[in-house]
Amino acid sequence: MRDGFKVIDADAHLQEPDDLWSEYVEPEFYDRRPRVKEYVGKTFFRYEEGNELFPKEPEAATAPGGVAPGSTTSALFSSPRFVRDQETKYGHAWEATWSPESRLKDMDSYGWDKQVMITGAGSVINRVGKSDVDPALVMALARAYNNWAGDFASTDPSRLKVVVTLPTADVEQQIIETRRCVERFNAVTINMPSPKGESMWHDEHHQALWETCVELDLPVSLHGTNGVGPDVRRRYGHLKGSFVALTHVLGNTLEDMMSLAHFIFTGILEKHPDLRISCLEGNAGWVPFWVSRMDDHVVGRQSVFDDESILPLKPSDYFFRQCFVAADGDEGALNFATQWTKGERIVWNTDYPHPDAPDPDKALADLLAQPISDSDKRKILWDNPVQLYGNRILT
Repeated sequence: MRDGFKVIDADAHLQEPDDLWSEYVEPEFYDRRPRVKEYVGKTFFRYEEGNELFPKEPEAATAPGGVAPGSTTSALFSSPRFVRDQETKYGHAWEATWSPESRLKDMDSYGWDKQVMITGAGSVINRVGKSDVDPALVMALARAYNNWAGDFASTDPSRLKVVVTLPTADVEQQIIETRRCVERFNAVTINMPSPKGESMWHDEHHQALWETCVELDLPVSLHGTNGVGPDVRRRYGHLKGSFVALTHVLGNTLEDMMSLAHFIFTGILEKHPDLRISCLEGNAGWVPFWVSRMDDHVVGRQSVFDDESILPLKPSDYFFRQCFVAADGDEGALNFATQWTKGERIVWNTDYPHPDAPDPDKALADLLAQPISDSDKRKILWDNPVQLYGNRILT
C-alpha cells in the first residue's frame, strides 16, 4: 500500500535463473534440454548451439526479426547499455539474482501489494514453436518453466501471482497445461502466444481454449503478441543503431492494438461474452484513438468497407465489457486516456525487473503524480485489476 492506495502490479516479470532447465526439465527430456553457456548481465541467456533447439544457422542472425541461434536476444537487445545499468538500477535484487525474497523486499519498499508475473527476458525458449522441433519437447519446456514459476511464487502466493506460460503449440496441449497450472498454482491468467502455423485465433479449433478460459474464469493476456503474422518488429528487428529504438517504439504497442482489434472484429468476444482479455506492456494512451477508430469502421463513415459485419455491438461496447489495457505510470497521454474511459479498463504495470522498466522507486510515484483523480487512481491500481484477474488475485 502507498499513500492510502492498495496496489496491484498487473504486469511485472520474472527473471529466470540460469539453472532452470537443469533443475526443472523432466528426466525424459533432460538430455535434450537447453544448455546455457552465458547469462548476459543476469538478464539474457546465450545457449549452446548445434542441437534441435538452436541449430547452427548463421543466416538466422541477420534475417528480419531473427534471433541468433544460441541467443534469446535480437538486435533489439544488443546495446551494451541495455544490461549495463542493471546492477545500479536494481541493487540488492540484482545481487541476489532475482530471488523471490529480494522481490518481496522491493514490493514492501515501494508499496506494491501484489504482482502478476509474466515471463522474463530469458524465456524466449518457451515460445519455440517451429515445425522442426518436437512438440513433446516444446511442451516439456513449458511445464518446466511453469513449475519453476510456481515454486518461485510459493514463497508468498498471496502476493506473487503465477501466469500460465503457453508455447506456440496445439490447442489441446495448451488447454491441458492451462488446467494444470490453474489447479496446481492458482494461476491468474494465460500469456497467449502467437497461433501455430497458418492458423488464427478466431479459427474454430481455438474456440476450445476460449471456452476453457471462460470455464476457469481465467483472462487472456496479450503481451505484444500477434494474432496473425508477420510480427511488426520484423520490419526493423535485424537492424542496429536508431532502428533498435524504432523497433521498440513499434513493438508491443502496435501488436497489442492489432490483437485487440482481432479479438473484436473476428467475433471472438461476441461469441464468448464472458471472456476477458488484456493488452500488456504497450501503454494505454492509444485507447481513445484506437477504440474510436474501430467504432467508425462499424457504425461510422468508414463502415463502407464492410457490408457483412458480424458485430451486433460497437467495438467500444466490447472494449468496455471485456478488455483491459496496462499503462505505465509515466505515460504522457495517460490523463487523456483516463478521462476518455472514466477511469475504467486501465490497469497499471511496473515491468519490473526489465532494463527498460521505470526505476522501481519511481514506477508508482509517477502514477500517483498524474493529474487524475484519486478515484481513478484507485480504479487503476486496484479495482480494475481485480475485475481483470478475478477472485484468484485476492487469495
